[in-house]
Amino acid sequence: MKRLLLALFALALITGPLSAQTVTTSVSGPGQLPGTATNDNANAGNVGQILTANCPTVTSTATITVTIATPAVVNWGSAPPFHNTAINVDACPIVFTTTGTLPTGISLATNYWVIPSSISGNTFQIATSVTNALAGTAVATSGTQSGTQTATASAILATGTALSIGGLTIPAGDWDIEAMCAQQPNGATTSSQFICNLSLTDNVLTTTPADNMSIAINGASISAGAQNFLVTNNGRFSFSTPTKVFVVTQATFAVNSMNVYGFIHARRQR
Repeated sequence: MKRLLLALFALALITGPLSAQTVTTSVSGPGQLPGTATNDNANAGNVGQILTANCPTVTSTATITVTIATPAVVNWGSAPPFHNTAINVDACPIVFTTTGTLPTGISLATNYWVIPSSISGNTFQIATSVTNALAGTAVATSGTQSGTQTATASAILATGTALSIGGLTIPAGDWDIEAMCAQQPNGATTSSQFICNLSLTDNVLTTTPADNMSIAINGASISAGAQNFLVTNNGRFSFSTPTKVFVVTQATFAVNSMNVYGFIHARRQR
């Protein structure tokens, strides 16, 4: 026993205390849980990665200019309320009005969508659908224009008609996705149904799986400018290839008109 104790003592003298030993660590690869500075978002490909489209409200308006070009370029005049970053990819709706005429290719009271990848400084391009906005397929303009052009960050909804108000291209993997829809009735509009839905098809409501849909019923008259908000359940989606996911809304209403906008949030689980 004495010999064993002496041997252990000698070994400790040679190697030093345990706290001084070198410890080897490994770096997490894709699909793992790497640490982050704020612990809120992981790198692309890792569990915890976030993607979101956070569209501004109907109060986001600006006097804009638009080029006669292919593609047409909209200048918001100041930093637009849309973003294209590693996290925020805002394929958001936008509507144009004018005191004169708009160029050929852009129509009054018609929904367009910001192309996130085109955002640069105060400018961006527009598309005719969320699908085209995510694909970068831009509107071209021609002819002439006159008057003062104005843009509003929302979509105009037709009663009983489903409309995509945002979307994301989700990479392969398992994702938890949820969405929020906001409706703003104009005037004394009476709304009897309001639906918010996660769908894999642009402008189409889906009920499979049904837990990705939320429905609100409101048969009362809503004052001008008031907003209703509806959030979907958190749905689990598994994709083998990059897939477009849309936030789709539908309302049944009468008397006046309805403006809508939305939000979609995805967090990688695998």
